[in-house]
Order: sequence, then C-alpha cells, then structure tokens
Amino acid sequence: MPDRLDEENISSIDFEDITEVSYKDIVASISSDKKDIWKFKPKNICKIDPRNNQRIVYSEVRAKRPHDVQKIMKKSESPCVVCNGETTGIIDKAPLSEGFTFINKNLFPIVYPENYSPERRYMEPGKNNISVQGEDAAGMHFVQWSSNYHDRDISNMPLEDVEIVLQRLAKFEGLLLHASDSQMPSTKDYEEHEHFGYAGIIKNYGRLVGGSLFHDHQQIIHTNIMPGKIKDDLNFRERFNINFSDFMLKNNPDCLTLKELETIKIIVPYFMKRPLDTMIIFKDVSKNYLHDLNKKEISDLALALQINLKAVPKLMEKTGREPAYNVIFHNGPSVGLYAEILPYTQETGGYEHSGIYICQGSPELTVSMYEEYFTDH
Repeated sequence: MPDRLDEENISSIDFEDITEVSYKDIVASISSDKKDIWKFKPKNICKIDPRNNQRIVYSEVRAKRPHDVQKIMKKSESPCVVCNGETTGIIDKAPLSEGFTFINKNLFPIVYPENYSPERRYMEPGKNNISVQGEDAAGMHFVQWSSNYHDRDISNMPLEDVEIVLQRLAKFEGLLLHASDSQMPSTKDYEEHEHFGYAGIIKNYGRLVGGSLFHDHQQIIHTNIMPGKIKDDLNFRERFNINFSDFMLKNNPDCLTLKELETIKIIVPYFMKRPLDTMIIFKDVSKNYLHDLNKKEISDLALALQINLKAVPKLMEKTGREPAYNVIFHNGPSVGLYAEILPYTQETGGYEHSGIYICQGSPELTVSMYEEYFTDH
C-alpha cells in the first residue's frame, strides 16, 4: 500500500487555491460532477426534534462509504483510498514542509447545493409553527486532508505544518461564509458583520465515533441549517447576556485549567459529561470564526490541538479503550469561538437517553491524567 498520495496519482484538480475562486465556482464544480457525487447526493431534507431543537438530515447513501476502520487494526493493514488517489476533484492544495495539505469535495455529502429556497427556511420550535414534514436543507460538504502522507496527522506533524492546515481551513471558512450570492440565510440578526449560512467544522477519529478512514482529515459543511450546538450557544447568550466562552473563562475553576497560552486556555469543563473531555477557548471572546483569528491565535490553536490529540489516544489505550474522539468547533454568530475535544471513553446508557448523564470519572481526575502530557509542552 502506498504511504502517501503522490502528485501523479491525483485524480483531478478543480482549483489550486480557493482564495482565487468564487463560491459560484465551487457550487458549479460540485453540481457538474455527475460521475461521482451526483449518485451519492442526499435527500436535502432537515427535520427538527421539537423537544430540543436538534437537527436531523438524511443521507441513506452514506452507508456505502468505504471504510478502513471497521476493525481494530494498524493503519498499514488496509488499502487507503486517499493514498491511491481515489478522491473527488481537489479544490485547494497548499505545500507543507514535506508534501501538501488539500481540500476536496466529499463524495458522500450530507447536504447538496440544490432545492433550497430562502423563503422556506427551517422553522424554529416554540413559535407555534413547528414543521412536522421537514424543511429544505442545502449546502456543500468538503474534506480537508491534513497531509498527503498517510501516517501524518495533527498530533505528529511539524507545528508549522499544522498552522498551515488551520490557515487554509480558516480561509475556506471565510470564503464560504462571505458568499452573499449563496442564497444561505443571513446571520445579520445575531452579529454586526453579516455572514451567510453556517460552516460546521468537525473531526472524527476512530470507528466508534463515525470515522471511516484513518488518513487524517477534517470535515466542513456550508449549509442553511443552524447546528443545534450553535443554537444552544445563542440561547445561552440571550439568557445570561454573556457568551459561553466568556462565561467559562470567568467561572471554570482554575484547578481545571490544563494549559494557558497567550491567546488560549485549554480546560476541563466543570460539568464534564465524559472522562477526558476538554475545551479550547479563545481569550478574545469577540472572535466567532476561524477566519477571525490572527496569526498568533492560529499558532496557539495549532499547539493546543496538537497537545490534546497526541494525549487522547495514549490515555485511552492506558485505560483499555479503543482510541476514538470527536473535535467540534463552535464557530457561529456571536458565540465566542471555542472547540470541544470529546473522547469516546464511556458508552451512552439509558439514563443518558433520559437526560441524566452519569460520568465514570471526575474533572479533577481527568486533569491529573492529562498532566504529564501537558507539562512537557
């Protein structure tokens, strides 16, 4: 099996640099891809659980995704579709100290750029207008591969390379959210500077949390659907007149701070739901998006992610757990940018489904477990 994607094996490059293309160019690139993406497009319907405002979108074809993490195995034991060049067209490619990082269109998207009407926005529960049938969902879905080298990821790449990965991700987020011709709902009701739609950025690692490929990657969607977590953040701000990041900086106990950088704090939340949960919070609580960040904030975020994502698999293996985690970026209107790192350290039981979380650990114990990994940096 090749250990990297070589230049000559790239299937196609639609664009070299996303900063030199328009939103319409990217939409056209996806819509015209009848060979691959068209046959895997989703239903483009969003339904809302009226009890908690959670969004559900439907994509039956995602069950057909290739998987190389179905079993507990070493990365080298299964063919990698990325290293073999079996990807959709690349829309951004940037050099690293060795190799390159790139973004391509997701072959199995959860949203697709069609059938969305701004006049048919999803309905918010609690306003006597609950929609049982569901509303239009539309948008685009992308994957950012941290490196073309198979065994390089955020935890072991040179720090300057991680910074480049985040810089490209931030630029792409900015391009998507500033596209006023995208027909996505405007966020002007929530913030001073208008953005269009929502850019959901996540990272899945491991088969137990939705990861299907070992080759290190992040996922990005641009859609009309406000993520439930962003809605929760907005509700928090409206209820308490403070955004969540600001609240946590002022109220989370100092003993639960894992590391403090110039622009960032890495903390264990005092309400930790699962062992090893952490948060990365920016001290400038006016920053809401990755593309708002300055060079120093990007640099600190790179270091914070690298320390966290290096420690989590090692700690999970020590406790007999299969390494698996999610990273969720809270980037939205007036929320105060922060990220959650959520290791899969405990299964969901009946009481959790009833709304009561039972955590098999304490925040203080989690801090003590991380200490040896954080004090080295």
